[in-house]
Amino acid sequence: MPCWTPTAKTWPRAARACTAVGVVARSYVADVANEDSVVGTLDQVTAHFGRLDGLINNAGIVRDGLLVKVQDGQVVGKMTLAQWQAVIDVISPGCSCARAKRRCA
Repeated sequence: MPCWTPTAKTWPRAARACTAVGVVARSYVADVANEDSVVGTLDQVTAHFGRLDGLINNAGIVRDGLLVKVQDGQVVGKMTLAQWQAVIDVISPGCSCARAKRRCA
């Protein structure tokens, strides 16, 4: 089972959970907001396992919590354009990478 994580530090916990139930697991770090990173990681997965039978994508980030913060009827904060773009960059290409879907057997 390939396990993707945004950083290498989260991998050990995922590996323990997989191996505890007898699953062979390998770690891969990919930036889901970057298509080249996703495609490169998929190349690694297929090189190690020979094929990819399925893909579960659970990518998402929170940068501000709310697009607009309102307290007592007054706007008290807004997500910046940079924060919004970071969220969209993970959600949109991360969840709909057509190249990833074509690689599933």
